[in-house]
Amino acid sequence: MGAGRCPFAGALERGTAALPAYDGAAFARDGIVFVSINHRIGAEGFSVLDGAPRNLGLSDAAAGLRWVQREIAAFGGDPAQITIAGESAGGALVAALLSRPDTASIPRAAIIESGPLEAVPVARAARVTQATAKKLKVPATREAFAALTPRQLLDARRALAEGSSPLSGVAGYTLAIDPDSLPVSPVEALPRLGIPLLIGTNSDEYRLWFTPAQLAAISPLKLEPARLATRIRRSAVRAYHEALPGASAGEILGQIVTDRMLRGPALKVAGAKRSPTYVYEFAWRSPVRDLRAAHALEIGFVFDRVDAAESRQLVGDAAPQQLADRMHADWVRFTRSGDPGWPAYDAGRQVQVFDTECRIEPVRRAAAVDALAG
Repeated sequence: MGAGRCPFAGALERGTAALPAYDGAAFARDGIVFVSINHRIGAEGFSVLDGAPRNLGLSDAAAGLRWVQREIAAFGGDPAQITIAGESAGGALVAALLSRPDTASIPRAAIIESGPLEAVPVARAARVTQATAKKLKVPATREAFAALTPRQLLDARRALAEGSSPLSGVAGYTLAIDPDSLPVSPVEALPRLGIPLLIGTNSDEYRLWFTPAQLAAISPLKLEPARLATRIRRSAVRAYHEALPGASAGEILGQIVTDRMLRGPALKVAGAKRSPTYVYEFAWRSPVRDLRAAHALEIGFVFDRVDAAESRQLVGDAAPQQLADRMHADWVRFTRSGDPGWPAYDAGRQVQVFDTECRIEPVRRAAAVDALAG
């Protein structure tokens, strides 16, 4: 079989590789040795504590990747042909593994689906830990957190997260820049990566994070304080209004959040990277709860599981199987060869759009994304 695929999925504080959505049977069916790896999450995996190492969940993923390299031959795989892949926070972990000196040389190729590419200074990464410690009335130390039960930590975090959105509430867990576990932020390290990379985002990521009611409640008047709080220039907001005529203030803000968090950094890396990089946008609109092409919606298509019960909750009962056939085949092709079958990203900024009718076209909202970054 010769190739391997190792996905890291989750949200840094919830999820498991054992979820049915991540069943790799279709990849195994198509000749890929598929390996799933769990890692510590939440307070146990990404707390910033006095007396404790940083990024423990990332260190778990690194240990898992080294295990795959060491042992995969026993399962019919080739340790020189490993492709690592992840979605959302799993994509962030893939990007971080490619940025660590001890693991960057292991994969032959990588896939990042809707993954944040920024690691932050320790002080910023520590905010959620400090808020949790304050909630539990303990110091943010290794000893104090070790004395707490997992239930206490989960309940405190749940209470802090209630009502939060990407724009409000206590910040979630994030990767910290750390000399031992992650010396440089992936958004800076990935352009120097010398292996093929498949990277992309979904058109309406934000619609998984904001309810329709929350979006409707964002008026033009509320958009201005949100702009100021997130330090977005007025010129960038104008560019989004021009790119999305007729969009509501909530939709404008949602797209800005999507592009600032995910799409902009992905395009920045793709534009700066010299080795082959293949960019996609998943644009198929789900009929369920006005999700459209929301965050995580592509997973069922990539795994060829749109007919599974957990997939139908997001994509409905009539998702196009031909789109799943196409996306899954492209991911398998990339895993085998480092080329998914569409043109590499270059100065022409062409991307593969996955929709009812798949096509190659220039980056959407390019002027708005550039204004946001500039």
